[in-house]
Amino acid sequence: MKTTLIGRWLEKNNKPFVALLAAGATLAIAILVDASSSLQVKQLGLLAVPRTGHAATPLADGRVLITGGRDGAGAIVATAEVFDPANETSTAVGVLTIARVDHTATLLANGQVLIAGGTGATGALTSVEIFDPANPDAGFRMLSATMGTARARHTATLLHDGKVLIAGGDDAGTAEIFNPTTETFSSTLLAMAAPRIGHTATLFSDDSVLLAGGNTDSMEYFSSLDQTFTLDPAKLTATRTGHDAISLSDTRLLFFGGDTSHTIDEFNTSADMLSLKATMDDASSSATLLANGKILVLRSDAAGLYDPDVTDQATAFTVFDETSVPGSTTLLRGGQTATELFGDKKILVAGGQNAQHQPSLQVVTFNPAKIWTDKDDYQPDDPVLLFG
Repeated sequence: MKTTLIGRWLEKNNKPFVALLAAGATLAIAILVDASSSLQVKQLGLLAVPRTGHAATPLADGRVLITGGRDGAGAIVATAEVFDPANETSTAVGVLTIARVDHTATLLANGQVLIAGGTGATGALTSVEIFDPANPDAGFRMLSATMGTARARHTATLLHDGKVLIAGGDDAGTAEIFNPTTETFSSTLLAMAAPRIGHTATLFSDDSVLLAGGNTDSMEYFSSLDQTFTLDPAKLTATRTGHDAISLSDTRLLFFGGDTSHTIDEFNTSADMLSLKATMDDASSSATLLANGKILVLRSDAAGLYDPDVTDQATAFTVFDETSVPGSTTLLRGGQTATELFGDKKILVAGGQNAQHQPSLQVVTFNPAKIWTDKDDYQPDDPVLLFG
């Protein structure tokens, strides 16, 4: 009966939502037997060790590799673990050869993960390591090749040809290319238009990369064709560091936070125009694009959704509470990672600290989709109203 009613209900609604609901219709039916609403926040297992400032890398098989960071005492750690959403547990997978924080961890085209740079016990690092999820017992393999300069809070961007652009994170403002086939770096450092630390790197469909901010209000483009950097004449509305770059389309980009006023810029790439879009009331610890086009914003004091398409931007941020989103208090943290899973597009939130600076070992997922009914239970032949 419910399958028929879902079909009738879908026919009355627009097609984009039909696609979303149809994908989860079977799950929704299973949920509705016992409850009137699907859970958006689900508490999973615990991390093997507490950590902040770590890296979380979605693997090709749906699991997530979590590496490095700092423990509850602030010490840089070498431990690594793999979280499996299927069984909701995290398993230690050995240790990094060198403990590091503020590093990058990039999934390569061959399924392996490149761990590059970061800060170690002696400062910024030149070393890189490889982890192969297909052979976890081998642990982390240190490469004989090193980067041309030490880097921390840099970016690593997987290009369309499988090579990796590693940019910034050094005082001189340089970049280099890693070739996974030969496991070597470009012999000569590339000169960026400006030094950047804590910047963002956004890959476009034409294989160009936009590097923005990083102790500056400037932006520059990297051309993969001739491997050169060109300063963009447009300027961010504020100096940004540690911000998020959220690509809504190939021509629409948001720069989220990273400045003293906690602002959001919108960049129209086709017109090469930047404009101030909104101002948040506090700094976000992460901002993650969801499959439905909204943005999950996490802070140690609040969690909620930001809607970039709302006309009145003063009302664009909706804060969760335990009534509207049960379990949302487990999302309140800073220094965490918020990673979209390849399969169901849920967001895996791992690590970080709460407002009292206590480590958050609890791993949780946030589901962008929510489906609910008008009642908890029904008599035979009663109509069922679905919302979502």
